[in-house]
Amino acid sequence: MRLFLILLLMLLIPAVTTGSFPSQQEMIRVALLKGGESVRIDGNGILATDDAGEPLRLGFPVDVRRGKGGVVINGRTLRGLKISAPVFVQVNGKGYRGVIEVSSADKGLLVVNELPLEEYLVGLINCEISSQWPMEAVKAQAVIARSYAIFQKEARKNAPYQLESPFWIRSMKGATSKTAGRPAVSRRLPARY
Repeated sequence: MRLFLILLLMLLIPAVTTGSFPSQQEMIRVALLKGGESVRIDGNGILATDDAGEPLRLGFPVDVRRGKGGVVINGRTLRGLKISAPVFVQVNGKGYRGVIEVSSADKGLLVVNELPLEEYLVGLINCEISSQWPMEAVKAQAVIARSYAIFQKEARKNAPYQLESPFWIRSMKGATSKTAGRPAVSRRLPARY
């Protein structure tokens, strides 16, 4: 908990020293699943919309399959699906914060998690290092993680997601009810934060 508070302060210090907070949170897009033929979505209080932003009435859990021209849900084909929930959305049994997008790609389904960069970084640092590490090591890791994420975001700005390497897969967890009120990080399946 102490490490979490320190990291949160480290992330807020740049905003305080410049005298203003950003008006809009910077977001990061993380590929959770690439190439699967189906995915199961579940959770409480889920809002699901189609690619045009129209709300969908779905009973959860729901299985989403890849189909010709998009994704298939309950026999209905859509170009894409966006899902969000107050706490987290379960994707194949793993919880994720932010917005989940499901679309059809060349080699199967593409599931992307979009969440605030700051929440991503706090969760990532908490997963990567021990609270026993010296504070300078924690700070260095935070700088490295932020630099890498921002570099990837710029390098892949026109891609459907910015992060998806094996490094990120190994270092992240999914959301659970124990961490529901805390910032978290996303990762490729299987994942918990």
